[in-house]
Amino acid sequence: MPELPEIETIKNDLAPQVIEKIINGVTFSSDPKIRILRRFPSIPRFIQEIQGSKIQSLRRRAKYLIFDLSPPKTLIMHLGMSGQLVINHPNDDYQPFIQAIFHLSNGKELRFIDPRKFGEIFLQLPNQTANILNIDRLGPEPLEPEFTLDYLTQVLQNSKQKIKTLLM
Repeated sequence: MPELPEIETIKNDLAPQVIEKIINGVTFSSDPKIRILRRFPSIPRFIQEIQGSKIQSLRRRAKYLIFDLSPPKTLIMHLGMSGQLVINHPNDDYQPFIQAIFHLSNGKELRFIDPRKFGEIFLQLPNQTANILNIDRLGPEPLEPEFTLDYLTQVLQNSKQKIKTLLM
């Protein structure tokens, strides 16, 4: 499973290649067992909502990659156990296990590759009042100033959960 430092590296590598690009379209795997959009009503609606959107910024929160789009909406990706995001040209070799291809305005493709199919893509629309993933309820990032020994001590002392559950 890609861990937090790997997700941060992916974000840093992808950002200069996708920011300010327009998503011209999306192609999904024809596999009938596709699970990548389990929390969105339909693939055609997803494509309709995202087509023509400009990627304004790319950020990371926990293990989620968050693409802020214009017009305002948020594309969120979780790579699951074995997912990868790669930038390719359309004529580059086809990689197995491609779940989704985002066609960008610079002629390149952002490919979501996931052999084990645990990865997910979410789309937060502006009319959705609740954050679909409750990202805002996650604790502080480990490298942020809010994450201190005092904070960690307080969380651990005030919980009866198993340590693994608490830390995850």
